[in-house]
Amino acid sequence: MRPDMAFHRPHSLAEAIAMIDRLPNAQLLAGGQSLVPELRRGDRQPTHLVSIDQLPELSGLSKRGDAIFIGATATHDAIATSPLIKDAFPALAKLVGSIGDLQVRNRGTLGGAIAAAAYRSDYSAAFLALGARVHIPGTELPYDAYLAQCGFDGAPPNMFVLGVSLPIADHTAAYEKISHPAAGYAECGVFASWSGSEARIAVISDTAPPFRWTALEAELRADDALAAVDSTPVHPLTDYAAELARALTRRALKTIA
Repeated sequence: MRPDMAFHRPHSLAEAIAMIDRLPNAQLLAGGQSLVPELRRGDRQPTHLVSIDQLPELSGLSKRGDAIFIGATATHDAIATSPLIKDAFPALAKLVGSIGDLQVRNRGTLGGAIAAAAYRSDYSAAFLALGARVHIPGTELPYDAYLAQCGFDGAPPNMFVLGVSLPIADHTAAYEKISHPAAGYAECGVFASWSGSEARIAVISDTAPPFRWTALEAELRADDALAAVDSTPVHPLTDYAAELARALTRRALKTIA
């Protein structure tokens, strides 16, 4: 860590936003599960650290019209055990309950997960398939547009994620992944969601950015869905990653069926 790094604990959301805008080379800190190891390794070297884990505006989950809003500092455990999420998005609750171990889920936050490693985050698969929107000061972005601004190394330090909203819809969904045996992150994951006649298949991999498998989504309107999985190209994955994605997609579709 930098010896000259200053620590700040704003007392309101407005104060926190102003700090990120005003302070040079500032970095947000929530649960610290991703950021603290990066600071220790020197991967990130902010001049100012702005702690936001105590701000109540960012910690809750609530129903807002026809969507559910999840605050950026909501912990993985709070999301996985939330009655709102269990009722509207049971597959997401199960996904979040599989992240890390109990200690990680009790400290790690939604905002930290998608800001630090959105390309490798389990959340990215779910949020792409469920049509999530990321809220930042003054606006909100479709999740794919948010990913485009992040890059493989995560969100820019001054991007202040306030939370994520998920439109409530009548759907069935399932998530399947293969985890790295040591690190625990998803080497490949597939989130499948089916609503009426519309299928949405999102894939994450450690070899490519997250993406919607739109070619397969079009084919799944046919009767033989599993045959379509085998015959549809999986771009931009390597051959090995594509086979993993196909196997996980078959599992997810069988679970939905």
